[in-house]
Amino acid sequence: MKEILNFELQYRLGRPATWIYFSLGALIAALLAAFEQSATAEFVNSPNNITGVLVPVSVIAIFFYAAIMGVPVYRDAEHKTAETYFTFPIKPTSYSWGRFLGSYLIASLVNVGIVFGAVIGFGIGAFLERPDFGTYTAFDFSSYVLPFVFILQINALLIGSLFFSLMAFFKKMPIIYLGGIVLFLLYSISGAFLSNLANQWLGIYLDPF
Repeated sequence: MKEILNFELQYRLGRPATWIYFSLGALIAALLAAFEQSATAEFVNSPNNITGVLVPVSVIAIFFYAAIMGVPVYRDAEHKTAETYFTFPIKPTSYSWGRFLGSYLIASLVNVGIVFGAVIGFGIGAFLERPDFGTYTAFDFSSYVLPFVFILQINALLIGSLFFSLMAFFKKMPIIYLGGIVLFLLYSISGAFLSNLANQWLGIYLDPF
């Protein structure tokens, strides 16, 4: 498994697509954070507002996770390299775990870029000194780490596992795009549905999902 994991990491780190996802995530987070405002007495870079910036970026990152986690299985199926691997003393489970963990680490790298972008964005906002945007407080590392772990990383794990499994079963590239669009639409519809006061009681039960 270690050899497959190392190969996946080396291959992905050398691909421009990885750094495009990293840069896009960082840029989107930085822009949202730089223009974040506080309409209440809380600080602009409060934990609540930081989470409020990272959540919509994590929704956009669905497409990044889908592309990162689904492509390895499709790539092996397209080039028929999986059969070659199994001529060596590699177990199918080790092969799958190596591919999965390697891809998940790359998705984690993209998440690091998103958090880094948010830090830069809030830093730019504080540097510009715009009183109408609100007041900033000192940098708090935990305010970024907690949403990184409990929002970005968990989303990457759940969504990545879904697309990795779908691609392993269907081995069709359109599954990645179709699945990403479906998840994005479901998120948008559920947000509009739960914003209705009559349906907010459902949020208590649906929030973990």
